[in-house]
Amino acid sequence: MTLNARINKFSFLTIFLLLIISCQGTSENSISELKFEDAVENNRDILLSNYASDIEYIPLETSSESIMDGNQSDFMIFDSNIYIASQRERCAYSFDSEGKYLGTFNREGNGPEEYSALFDFAFENDGDGGIAVLGQKEVKRYTLDGKWVGKISIEALGANSYSRLFYLGKGIFAVKGNVVNESENYDKLILFDLQGNELKSARIGAPLVAQLGEFKIVYHSKMDQFSDSFNVLNISSDTIFSYDFDLNMRPAFRLDCGKYEQKLKSDDFTQKLIFGDYYSSVSNDKLLIMSFSYPKDDFANLRNKNTKVARSYACFFYDKSTRKTYIPKYDTKYGLQGMTNDIDGGAPFLPEFSVGKCMYAFVDAIDFMDYAEISQSEQMKEVASKLTEESNPVLVKVTMK
Repeated sequence: MTLNARINKFSFLTIFLLLIISCQGTSENSISELKFEDAVENNRDILLSNYASDIEYIPLETSSESIMDGNQSDFMIFDSNIYIASQRERCAYSFDSEGKYLGTFNREGNGPEEYSALFDFAFENDGDGGIAVLGQKEVKRYTLDGKWVGKISIEALGANSYSRLFYLGKGIFAVKGNVVNESENYDKLILFDLQGNELKSARIGAPLVAQLGEFKIVYHSKMDQFSDSFNVLNISSDTIFSYDFDLNMRPAFRLDCGKYEQKLKSDDFTQKLIFGDYYSSVSNDKLLIMSFSYPKDDFANLRNKNTKVARSYACFFYDKSTRKTYIPKYDTKYGLQGMTNDIDGGAPFLPEFSVGKCMYAFVDAIDFMDYAEISQSEQMKEVASKLTEESNPVLVKVTMK
């Protein structure tokens, strides 16, 4: 064998071994790390233009039938129309793509085709669309314009109580239940069909109890549905688990809290770091965004230092392409935390819902007018000029790149 041949053979074997080592390392570290301490210590501006190409402000028409309180628990775009559920107001509103009011769904009452208990809404986003209402032991189904479809008894699913309802498509629902007996207390994710038959189920964690003086605060596992999976976070855990629609589980993200680990594990509510405590997480192809609450004095650089509350809220962003975690700086000009709006010079943007290629947030009319006045956005100023203090919230729509 010639010298060149031996060198070529050695080079090939070296590259081959490096590839094996590289692949093994990727497998071992396949779970993404959310480096929370780094994000806290180096919170920074996050430019909206890095992720989005356009921003639009949609004023939702206000009338005596359409007045909203600004609390939105579920959201759907269907046939270009906007559907907004409010668990607090126990109804759902519909608007067209430009914000024109179409109608209000409200079947509250004591009749056989009405709901008296309401623990959650779910929108059915296939076929002709629909609205499902979670009660104590049943799910009641309606068309999008409020006509009765039918009832699904979920009593046979075996949980003591239910708190979240999701629609997976093709007549399949999922619900989060809590099971309590003499020896156990745990949360359970259950898939069921239109007849109330359990298809699959999985235990997803035990509730956590935190102390606030003489009082106990119970935190159940947090669960959010994305396009083809659920993310589940137990309040005291450092791992977010993903379940596909066959309920196969895998660890998806690990919360590396660094020096704040004890805050995550603390059972003292006043000192506890709590993820997912403010609103549901938002996820799309580019970002995972999750809220958290924290003792203000331990995270003084995250918030307006003049605030007098002992605990406060913020959010962190995980960039799925760079695998880095960021906490956007608090904007003292607007009194907001969010992505810096360098697209049109408007207020910071903090998404509440993600649907398809768009992210959405609601802004109360009074706040929107205040933000527009100090912003550089001509679009915001034009929308604000048509609002009053009694107007419905403005829907902010951001189109992703």
